Amino acid sequence: MGLLWRLRIYKVIIEKSAKRDLQKVPKYIAIKLYEWIEAVSHDGLLEVRRFS
Repeated sequence: MGLLWRLRIYKVIIEKSAKRDLQKVPKYIAIKLYEWIEAVSHDGLLEVRRFS
C-alpha cells in the first residue's frame, strides 16, 4: 500500500484507435470519459479514484 501512495499519475494517453472508437459510442459516454481525463490531469488518479 505504501507504494501506491507514492505513485502519482496525472497523465492519460488515448491512442488514435481509441479516439476513433469513441466516435462510435454515445456522446454522454465520451463526455464522461473526457471529464474523467481532465479530473485525473488536475487532481491525480488516486484522488479521482477516491471519489468514484
